[in-house]
Amino acid sequence: MAHEIDFTTQAQGSAMFAYQPAWHGFGTVVSEAQTSADALRIAGLDWTVALTDLAAIMPDGSHQPIDTHRATMRTDTGKALGAVGLRYQPLQNRDAFAWMDEVVGEQLAIWHTCGSLRGGKDVWMLAKLPGNLEVCDRDVLDKYVLITNNHAGTGAVRLFPTSVRVVCANTLRLAISEVDSNKSDAGLPLGLKLFHTAGSLGKRVQKARELLGVIGKSHDEFAQAARSMLAKPLNTQQVSDYFGGLVENRSDRNREKVLGQLWDRFALPTNEGGYKSNAWTAYNAASEWADHELRVTGKGEKRMERKFRSCLFGSAHAFKERAWASAVEMAV
Repeated sequence: MAHEIDFTTQAQGSAMFAYQPAWHGFGTVVSEAQTSADALRIAGLDWTVALTDLAAIMPDGSHQPIDTHRATMRTDTGKALGAVGLRYQPLQNRDAFAWMDEVVGEQLAIWHTCGSLRGGKDVWMLAKLPGNLEVCDRDVLDKYVLITNNHAGTGAVRLFPTSVRVVCANTLRLAISEVDSNKSDAGLPLGLKLFHTAGSLGKRVQKARELLGVIGKSHDEFAQAARSMLAKPLNTQQVSDYFGGLVENRSDRNREKVLGQLWDRFALPTNEGGYKSNAWTAYNAASEWADHELRVTGKGEKRMERKFRSCLFGSAHAFKERAWASAVEMAV
């Protein structure tokens, strides 16, 4: 199918969204956050992954066993998801949810969004953490942890913090580009990457417990950086230079179009009109543009699903990271 959301077993799509639907209209919308067991059921993620042998079909039609790799397979549909090494161990969807249940407390209604993409190859889960972050009395950020899991052998299990700006619901991703390089005071990365091996997965709960403290610290540092941006006034030329730096590698025609869209976002009531001209409002204009206007290829449902994936993992996310780094630099 053209979609990337998994429609294998659920006509509405294998995804769950708390409180309001996503822009594509797929998935099941619920009125509140869910426990892990309910989230699995509602999103249609209560299936398992098994390992099976691989074989090559030879020119004469015979099958030659492949003893260096195995295949991952959905047990409910029999669909092959990918080829993996012999040390690979699946992290089942139920275990990925239970992992966070153990970390933050059993059976807490914390799951806001979850689903699977590409027939079950990718699974994502978004859990809300207690409390929020206040940039100023009019601008509040909710705190979340995003978990991504890949059943095709092409990615590790990832856990990292993110925030949502309540006033306009744009996603403010904490810099995941620093996940693998920057270390916290406790020697832990700012995001957690676990490989699908018995040794790595066996340590996941303790690592995640330790990481929650780091995530709390990174959320606080994020809010402090936002307050510094809010306190950094910008004149028209400085805002223009900031936006220009974000689009400098685009073609002349596209650059002028995007600059106009960025200025339009900057002038929205949720930005310049409410918070005046500063580095925080400039960054939020860039973040909103990436969420809502960054171009992706395709038409109809295919385009919407590529846009969704872009915000989670792709070009929209990368653009917001660059925008954040530039805004932080301005506010120093």
